Amino acid sequence: MNKLQAEQATNSINQNLTGTQTYYKFLPFDLGFEPISQTAKDAQLIDTRTFNIQEIARYFGISPALLYDLTHAGYNSVEAANI
Repeated sequence: MNKLQAEQATNSINQNLTGTQTYYKFLPFDLGFEPISQTAKDAQLIDTRTFNIQEIARYFGISPALLYDLTHAGYNSVEAANI
């Protein structure tokens, strides 16, 4: 696929998928679609790793932002932790 075809495909998809309607379209230029899925085992592993980071931060009495867990961090909390 060259650059012009890629731009045409992007414009076609953007025009056809805007709005609140739910419908299916065929992708141009024989492009394929694969839905992104995650197994329950993978999701549980990610949750466990997040929980482990929070437990380590709690054990040492530091902010989770210092361990690069920024899920619940805002600018003020990261700034305060760095000070």
